[in-house]
Amino acid sequence: MTLVIAGHNLIRDPWDNAWKRDNTKSANNAPLICDGLFVVADSAITSSQGHTLLGGFQKVYGMSAKLWAPYFVAGTFKSYASIHQEAECFIAFAGSTLTVQHILNAVTEHLGQLRISHRHTAFDIGEYYVAMPCSTDNLLLNSEVPITWDEDMFRPDDLKSIFTSDRIADAIHHSINAALSSARQYKLDKESLDSMRTDVVAGIRCPVSGSFRLFVFRLAHRLNDQGVIEVFAERHAVADREVAVLGMRAEFEADAQKTFIAALGGEVQPAQRMFDFLNACIDKVTEDGRKEIDRPSFWKHLGNQGLKNVGRQKR
Repeated sequence: MTLVIAGHNLIRDPWDNAWKRDNTKSANNAPLICDGLFVVADSAITSSQGHTLLGGFQKVYGMSAKLWAPYFVAGTFKSYASIHQEAECFIAFAGSTLTVQHILNAVTEHLGQLRISHRHTAFDIGEYYVAMPCSTDNLLLNSEVPITWDEDMFRPDDLKSIFTSDRIADAIHHSINAALSSARQYKLDKESLDSMRTDVVAGIRCPVSGSFRLFVFRLAHRLNDQGVIEVFAERHAVADREVAVLGMRAEFEADAQKTFIAALGGEVQPAQRMFDFLNACIDKVTEDGRKEIDRPSFWKHLGNQGLKNVGRQKR
């Protein structure tokens, strides 16, 4: 089992002191800004019976989404030769380590090879967009692209708004479902579904707006027309006053949300409060004689300078 908590680190706006001059306003009513995303996690790997197998296991991974630009010679497309834009992200998980390894490989491969492409839309109006490396829509694999392109195509001004956090989340969602699609060839039962269950949370700094976005991908399943169970991920955007909880949700999600809301506008930043909350949860589980989660615990922050290690608490 696992406990991962992620959210927006909402702090008082240091440039807005109006709330200090108004005695009718409390600190909780102070203007709040987001200075990044936090993610806190335990590090225990346990068996299905709740026995700890490993400690110090990394459950948060930093990665970079890379958007590659097309390279032309005399108007003819040749390859994707240079990185046009990059975005810092993190992926955290709770569930099967085998499943998440498959997911991480797919996400890393897709995020590292996103490509600028162009397509015609309704009324023959063209648009630039971000193509997956596995999609035949990208210029490298699309046999229907023009032999030559006009010189006024693929200009920087045309491309400045296409690499958004939503598009990066699309790539992550696609990658997770691509990794899970291999399970369709096998007849899965309830035990198999439980053993492979893995939930993922992704934090992204949007290259276009500079805003911080958080997305949760939770595994679900359905019976297709052939009577085969299909496993897939459902996507949910996490609001800035919500926290995403993975793993021991039934036991700790409600209290995690209450703790986060209570911390807003306080002297101590919400991320610190949630790290303290995580460690209190570990203590509670340990005091109960259980071993689902354990230290060392970790606190990481995705800000304007990338993903940083902020805190670590040993046993």
